[in-house]
Amino acid sequence: MTVRRPTPAQLLAAIVAVAAALRLYGVRWGLPFHFHSDEQVMFHFTEKLRTARSIRELTHGDMRFFLYAPLLMHLLIGCVWVAGWFHRFAEDDPASLTLYLAMGRAIVAVFGTATVWLVYRLGARLYSRGAGILGAALLAVCTLHVRDSHFFVTDIPLTFFLAAELLSAARLVEEPRPRRYVELGAVLGIAMATKQTALLGVPLVAVAHAVVVLRRPRSEWGWWVLGWPALAGAVAALAFSAAYPYVWIAPGNFLAMSRKTASFVSASARPPWVWQFDGTSFGYWFTNVLFFGMGPLLELAALAGLVWAAKRRQLGDLLLVALLVPYTLVVGRGFMKFVRYALPVLPLLCLWTGRLGAEALAAARTRATRSLVAGCIAAVIVTSLGYSIAYLHVYRKPDARLAAARWIHSNIPLGASMLVDSSPSTPPLGHLFLHPSFFDSYIQGQTLHASRDDYFSIKVLDLSADPAERAKTDDWWRAYLGERTQGVDYIAISDEYAEQYRAALPDFPVVNQFLSDLIAGRTEFELVREWKTRPALFGQEIPDDHAELTFRLFDHPRVMVFRRRVGPA
Repeated sequence: MTVRRPTPAQLLAAIVAVAAALRLYGVRWGLPFHFHSDEQVMFHFTEKLRTARSIRELTHGDMRFFLYAPLLMHLLIGCVWVAGWFHRFAEDDPASLTLYLAMGRAIVAVFGTATVWLVYRLGARLYSRGAGILGAALLAVCTLHVRDSHFFVTDIPLTFFLAAELLSAARLVEEPRPRRYVELGAVLGIAMATKQTALLGVPLVAVAHAVVVLRRPRSEWGWWVLGWPALAGAVAALAFSAAYPYVWIAPGNFLAMSRKTASFVSASARPPWVWQFDGTSFGYWFTNVLFFGMGPLLELAALAGLVWAAKRRQLGDLLLVALLVPYTLVVGRGFMKFVRYALPVLPLLCLWTGRLGAEALAAARTRATRSLVAGCIAAVIVTSLGYSIAYLHVYRKPDARLAAARWIHSNIPLGASMLVDSSPSTPPLGHLFLHPSFFDSYIQGQTLHASRDDYFSIKVLDLSADPAERAKTDDWWRAYLGERTQGVDYIAISDEYAEQYRAALPDFPVVNQFLSDLIAGRTEFELVREWKTRPALFGQEIPDDHAELTFRLFDHPRVMVFRRRVGPA
């Protein structure tokens, strides 16, 4: 009996199905709560936009409205409008809130899955079908891409549109016609309406256009040199304006928010949530971000694929490099090295790795050599799939913040005095937990001396210090920490501030000493419960405690509850 080999179409269908399953699994995780700080902002302003009485009032109000471009918001509003025919939405209804948030996450999961398909199209066009199949398979099981497809934020859609821009550029190079310039301009404009980082795709457009021009006789250069790229630019501007009209309604707020964001990237402003990058170098991308985001075997294979691309230097490599180099120079060399910033380069790395594998298979002359190459490829894919499945364990388990909140409400007496830190990784308490509402932020409060009676007598420990707070003296911090802990019976805290302040130790010795002593049990408070979920496979946890902080905080932080000791410490 002859076993028929699957066709490329069948293989691609299976790969896309696996990609969709990995990205849609656990999409309702944690709902109706949502603890990803950027996801909170996105959902908050999506609903503000959907229910706004006046767009002008919204755009001239909170400047944070311009923190993220609105394409995702528009897509979710459209889905809510359709779903609203069958389900009434109310901001204080947990079922409504869960459906609303799950649809947003599902939109991103679809973008993530579609990017896998685009990688196949790119590989088949630029290199070979085999390269496309392997590249798509590698991205389908890449853990970081799977993980971030679970959040309603712009990084995965940006990655999709950058891959679409690469495909449009490849089409332009192969078929230099005016409609290809229109297509490329439209993709660029929509990408910029997804996230402004898409501006880094402009050099790719320039390189593709240069290839087209250099292939034509000089006698035809006139209109080709300036006319068609001007058309692409005009289409990009129109597409951007259509998808992001609010820029023209409140350009001042848009520019002010853009300048503020640029100050974080350049490190001219350093709030606590970027202190973890103090002292890091460009190598951090390889030793930490890609190591944990891809897994060591896939990262090693990706670096081999990059070296192979440098040796081969085909036209397809030139187009990919035209996107990789500006992104690396601006984002890669920037101060902030959040793990999600690596997402746009993953399709490139997986594509180069797939090309390396396909060409190695084609070059194998003996059965033994071919088996060895196939075994190496299988090892990379299987281990990456295992790592992604292990990460999905995080979404099978209850969120640590919610588990801690349930325990606190069940085991700590009503009215007990509690100190709660103000990070997004701390459990919601009182009405924030018992009555979730759309516009609630689960941060307990961000004023230095915030207190409230809300099921418990809550005092807030606000360590989200503005950079200007570095000027406060050690005595001021001792007095503040003493006042905050005075009279409290319990402390609920995550490890977020402890890790951020540890990176800024020279500036905050008192805060560091307090946090390290508290966690180590060297104070008048003792640890009574701790919650922490890690990626796990077959019952074996995969340690990621040293991964970039946001790799853990958004979906599996460490949460601790301390109780004042009865006797001496």
